[in-house]
Amino acid sequence: MKNFKLIIGVIICISLITSCKKTVTDDTAKFIGTWAGTFNMNPGAGSGSPSSNSINIAITKGTAVNQIILTQTGSTVSRTANANGNGYTYVEFNSTSTTQGITISMKMNGSGSLSGTTITESGTEVITVAGVDYPGTWSSTMTKQ
Repeated sequence: MKNFKLIIGVIICISLITSCKKTVTDDTAKFIGTWAGTFNMNPGAGSGSPSSNSINIAITKGTAVNQIILTQTGSTVSRTANANGNGYTYVEFNSTSTTQGITISMKMNGSGSLSGTTITESGTEVITVAGVDYPGTWSSTMTKQ
């Protein structure tokens, strides 16, 4: 009888422990698709004038849970973000190139939020030319196509 109570107790404990698994929600589905809109860049002083351009972005699911990949149409450069609910945060994007012996780097951060069929994004950028930093901001508004 003692062994029977012990076995029942162990079974109940195992049932309780295994039934308390945390559910992981994948928030990427709402972002997947083609988006079109406007990209605005407000570079720091000395690095250019503010600009506004049309953009088309394809958003696909990444390899990790809640990861999305954003790629501008006609570009091979993609940026990675982590979705959470109706928003996402970009993984810092870094790019460096050398033109006529001058090194130019760009670092971008930011986040986006979804409301209905519209994504609104904003963030910061730092363009470094020959070792001099030019901080600025960027934003975009896109509608699902």
